[in-house]
Amino acid sequence: MQADRLVTQTAVVRCGGGKCHLFNNRQDRGHFYDSVDTIEAALLRAVGLLEEGVLVEVLVQGPSGQLRHVDPVRGDVIG
Repeated sequence: MQADRLVTQTAVVRCGGGKCHLFNNRQDRGHFYDSVDTIEAALLRAVGLLEEGVLVEVLVQGPSGQLRHVDPVRGDVIG
């Protein structure tokens, strides 16, 4: 039953100095010195998980510090 499946969260968090961290279910999955590279890595991870049938939520920290939902397939900000 789909309602019983857990959602895997993938988040891109900016840490200053152009450095970003990629987290997956609150575990550090690496850091990058460019936010575009970090977002691309997050989306690639999300697509791989989706192909395995995992429910995925992608969050990206915006310039104001707010986490924003991103469509894991298209890469567009949702809402």
